[in-house]
Amino acid sequence: MLEKGYDVDESELGNVYYPKEGIIIPGQITVRYEEYPWITCFEVEGIEIKKKVGGESEERPECSGDI
Repeated sequence: MLEKGYDVDESELGNVYYPKEGIIIPGQITVRYEEYPWITCFEVEGIEIKKKVGGESEERPECSGDI
């Protein structure tokens, strides 16, 4: 992952890989293991997407919803 442009931090649950560019890390990265009735997953806090000048975040392409 490092050769693909990612950095890594350690958490209590293991390594957290994140892109070197396009994000802001205002503090410590935390990873939680969550169990919900419909899914079991990891939730990550402490990583924010950088915003473009003018306050708009980078958008993903729109999906028409016709799948």
